Amino acid sequence: MTAALAIATPGETRTEDAPRPLGPALSWKGRPAWRSCVIRIWRAPLVAVYFGLLLADAARISLTTPAHSDLLGDAALLAIALGALGLLALLAWLTVRTTTYIISDHHVEMHFGIGLQAKLVIPFGAIEHVAIRVYGDQTGDIALRLIKGQGVLYLKLWPHARPWRWFRAEPMLRCVPRAGVVGTLLSRAVAAEAAAHAASRGVT
Repeated sequence: MTAALAIATPGETRTEDAPRPLGPALSWKGRPAWRSCVIRIWRAPLVAVYFGLLLADAARISLTTPAHSDLLGDAALLAIALGALGLLALLAWLTVRTTTYIISDHHVEMHFGIGLQAKLVIPFGAIEHVAIRVYGDQTGDIALRLIKGQGVLYLKLWPHARPWRWFRAEPMLRCVPRAGVVGTLLSRAVAAEAAAHAASRGVT
């Protein structure tokens, strides 16, 4: 089952049950990179550090005060740590497998959702600004700030939303490979759409 969400261009009437169809020109199609997703969406390194500190403290106690050592408890803690990291890796894999981002000739389309699939269609005319953040591995996030009056609830978008923008949620293409190239492509397409719209209205 797929839930359809749609954001309207100013002056255009849209319904959640009738998203704009995909245009004939497909500029780019992709999905998040798994490794980047594990690190930046599901924060596995932070969880690893947390359990690492707990295990280090348990080892310190075992070495300094053998009478208070608890090998069974330490083994259980290690098992919990490995299980938690494995779960995060699985969630990242599911996120990648259930997510598709599409940049067409007139809109951005996002398919996402592990439990319930959602489809979000964002016309270029509804995008006010494209923000690009590129990481050292060349993956990155591309956030779409929408014009006022448009938007989707943050919780409906997460994790495909810019962090901490609770009250004016910004859809975000997360952990995109070659994010600089893709973001530049999208920025230029949005600017070209805005210029064409202004020209059609006789605005210079």
